[in-house]
Amino acid sequence: MGEYAVGDDSPETVERRSEFAQLLRGLAPELREAVCQFLREYEQLTEEQRAKVLRLGEALLQEARSEALGDVCEA
Repeated sequence: MGEYAVGDDSPETVERRSEFAQLLRGLAPELREAVCQFLREYEQLTEEQRAKVLRLGEALLQEARSEALGDVCEA
């Protein structure tokens, strides 16, 4: 989603925040709370820690996508 300064009201920022809010509303309540908790904790990390979390997250997402595609191909 990127990082935006508080009070950043540029059209791109407003649009991304709106999109993110819509995505959150579509989640099950327990998943929405988990995402919000993750974001609260993520804010407390150093830049180096954030970079590591993002690398690990991207790797896990790629693995999950590959597994999902493999499941679809096998079906």
